[in-house]
Amino acid sequence: MEFFNSNIYKPFLLTGFPGLEDSHPVISILFCALYPIALMGNTTILVFIQVEESLHAPMYLFLSMLAASDLGLCAATLSTLLKLFWFDILEIDFACLIQMFFIHVFSLMKSGILLTMAFERYVAISNPLRYTTILTNSTIAKTDIIKLSCSDHRMNSSYGLIILLTTFGVDSVLILLSYLKILVTVLGIASREEQFKALNTCVSHICAVLLVYIPIMDLGHLSVTTSNSASARLIASLLTGVPGLEDFQIWISIPFSFMCLLAVTGNGLVMAVVAWDRSLHEPMYLSLAMLALNDVLLCTVTVPKMLLIFWQGPSPSTFPACLTQMFFVHALFLSESAVLLAMAFDRYVAICAHLHYATLLTGSLISKVGLALVARSVVVVIPGVLLILRLYFCRSNVIRHTYCENMGIAKLACNSIAPNSIYGLTAALLTTGLDFVLISLSYWLILRTVFRLPSREAWMKAFGTCGAHICVILIFYTLAFFSFFTHRFGNHVPRHTLILLANLYLLVPPIMNPIVYGVKTKEIRV
Repeated sequence: MEFFNSNIYKPFLLTGFPGLEDSHPVISILFCALYPIALMGNTTILVFIQVEESLHAPMYLFLSMLAASDLGLCAATLSTLLKLFWFDILEIDFACLIQMFFIHVFSLMKSGILLTMAFERYVAISNPLRYTTILTNSTIAKTDIIKLSCSDHRMNSSYGLIILLTTFGVDSVLILLSYLKILVTVLGIASREEQFKALNTCVSHICAVLLVYIPIMDLGHLSVTTSNSASARLIASLLTGVPGLEDFQIWISIPFSFMCLLAVTGNGLVMAVVAWDRSLHEPMYLSLAMLALNDVLLCTVTVPKMLLIFWQGPSPSTFPACLTQMFFVHALFLSESAVLLAMAFDRYVAICAHLHYATLLTGSLISKVGLALVARSVVVVIPGVLLILRLYFCRSNVIRHTYCENMGIAKLACNSIAPNSIYGLTAALLTTGLDFVLISLSYWLILRTVFRLPSREAWMKAFGTCGAHICVILIFYTLAFFSFFTHRFGNHVPRHTLILLANLYLLVPPIMNPIVYGVKTKEIRV
């Protein structure tokens, strides 16, 4: 038996930009202008850091690694681009695999270097006294070698997506966690000037991270195929919006646009007020800021695509992009439930163990809770994504919804979706359901404590601190459970009602949270 298929040596044909073949010479001008800028800029950084001994510090050594990675990425791609644009040399033989290898190697190296740069900023700001002992030249060298040694990826459909989640995905989560820790540390600094100085050292790295990870979010370069049949996997899906109300979707978009604007503005103001006012740097308000950030992210993940469907009609979405949206929708929903649980625990400690409030709920504990929330969401949602990848799709690719969600994708499959349904129900009960039980338990203990207070005035004061949180909990869990159970057991509920409910339970809580807390919380209202 031959180890390699002989067909692999037949040349591949690269076509360039589909539909823009006649414009390739013009497009090449832009690429030719960008390449010297990238080449000279990154080479200058490398030479400058090498020559200037004062720049032989971890931050600048990581920057030089990033510059070297960028040079490698340009070298691996530009020659093929120019041959295609200028000379119409479309055939590429075994060199195609070599190019694929180096593109993914340098891309993964770049992601890893950005992660180490985030870690460097975390140590510099959160542990400055240990900076020189943690980040030695030996540590930096080992970090680069390890990242390079893990970059040999033989990509196929499922493996490629798993690699993406466990490299770029994990790197992006760890970068986010680093900056959450940095933010907690900065908010603890007494001087406003020192806060701005600390954050200013992170601005360039944040810009670089956004430039790398925002294009990756589309995941358009991952095509999902199977070894048996090209039609067995869902290459792209078509989101149709609200079934039965297609003629009214342009009108439906008006309240949804207003709701999104209100949610983003309200939660943005809550985050700004909590960050700016040092008197609000307490567990209750830091948890509220986490909730606001989660709500903004949830609107960002779902509403733009939803409005595009409402305005332009059914919208195609690549399978990897659909999976990515599904991942973030469910992960953010789970994290919102967990933040509400953390806020209920805060109220329990404040009322039932108020003498230990300052010692129990420290800034360190709040940051650890934030990390745990992100970790729980990722760990719970990833198996759902992997269960989708095992499915075979041989029917329609039309998803009658405004966004990609777990069961909406699974129902298009030809094989059994029982494991998906069972895992989805189990995960929901053990996360959101358990959160609700623990929140109910905490408020039962709070009620028992409050009713033991001697005066009615003390009762009202204690309940006043919980009023906003109780309203938010009722809004969130009522909509969530109603939508969840009607989707699974409401066979006679009209489809458009289910879809509208699914959209409302993602949009109404982000709108109501800042309104409720703004009205009920005197410190934020002032």
